[in-house]
Amino acid sequence: MSENVVMMAVAMPIYHFLLMVPAFARAHRIFNPSSEEITTPNGSALAKPLVVDVNPEPRRAIDLVANNPDHPDAPFIRRAQGAHDNGWEGFTVFLAAMASAYIAQLDSKIVNVAIIVALVARFFYNIAYLSTSNPTLSFLRSGCFLIHHAALVYLMIKAIVEI
Repeated sequence: MSENVVMMAVAMPIYHFLLMVPAFARAHRIFNPSSEEITTPNGSALAKPLVVDVNPEPRRAIDLVANNPDHPDAPFIRRAQGAHDNGWEGFTVFLAAMASAYIAQLDSKIVNVAIIVALVARFFYNIAYLSTSNPTLSFLRSGCFLIHHAALVYLMIKAIVEI
């Protein structure tokens, strides 16, 4: 039982860090734009994107850049925001699975393996989400999502059976 508590206490900050990574990546791209030049449809070069400084309204920077079709980093910033939002959505499932495992007093080996699988899947999910703009390769992201949630749902079902 105490092993589960230790693993859960370690897993929660790790998961929180993993869900924040896309937000850090997004912020880095917003405030340090890529060096690509923007060109208009007729081929004339525009200036490099301006560094967005909206400190009084920091969330406005996401909209300014992500919704600007001329900004070279807009697709990445939209993907980073999606990965970050999904991380928060997945965090609730993660917490529910850990609480279920704790209440049902599941075997620590089962809990540890499921938590590690979920964390590793979340890590690779972030990588796939941030780096994949190809629709075919986006299935890697979906696979990581399914593995992540399968491990957590397994814990919750196992807890229900044990109670």
